[in-house]
Amino acid sequence: MDVRTRIPDPPSELSELVGGVWETGRSHVIELQNLSNLSESDRVLDVGCGVGRTAVWLSQHLTSGSYEGFDINPDSIAWCQKEITSRHPNFRFAHIDLYNAAYNPEGKLRAEDLSFPYPDEEFDLVFLFSVFTHLQTDDSERYLAEISRVLRPGGRVHATFFLLNRERLDQFEKSDESLPRALVEADGPCRAGHEIPEWFVALEEEFVIDLMKSKDLTISRAIYGPWPEWALGEVPEMGPQDTVLANRS
Repeated sequence: MDVRTRIPDPPSELSELVGGVWETGRSHVIELQNLSNLSESDRVLDVGCGVGRTAVWLSQHLTSGSYEGFDINPDSIAWCQKEITSRHPNFRFAHIDLYNAAYNPEGKLRAEDLSFPYPDEEFDLVFLFSVFTHLQTDDSERYLAEISRVLRPGGRVHATFFLLNRERLDQFEKSDESLPRALVEADGPCRAGHEIPEWFVALEEEFVIDLMKSKDLTISRAIYGPWPEWALGEVPEMGPQDTVLANRS
């Protein structure tokens, strides 16, 4: 049965924060199944769960497992608790009032003080869809440290990024588009495509590889998405981000 027959659509002001709510969430679960060996018995963590677009589809799959999700938007979490947890008690949601210049500029907690509200080695799988695309380098480092802490040995990470490598930078160098120019001209491993950096953050691929390694996370595969074609104005929609798969040592 389609989950939308049993869980109502979220308010438009919440769904607009994350975009493409139900069908996007369904595609996320297919990705997790195909690429990260999602099991019905997994204990999973959804970092930046938003309004539960992935959780609603996982509720049909995690029959003997469980789900935790957290987000910086309190209204999204309240909606998830009311509409999803009430129907699926093994799905729980938490609000963290974390500062983000784009999405939560009044947030009280800074990334350097962030601790995920879960015990060590708690999860089989941690996934993040379009989270690192809104985090600068220090925030990314803190998130990865916490991801490593809460993952069991051998646990999996499924995360999306805007990755920059030499080939892509050379491609952008030839363009006059404003976003590619910003990515090329910025200094350091974090390149912002907006005056508020957290709206669009690209990270150098080597930086991500080294950072994950420093947190006992070994990358098993990187799948490159077509977002550069969107940034160059060649296609009207962004398309999939880059996907990085990793395992905890």
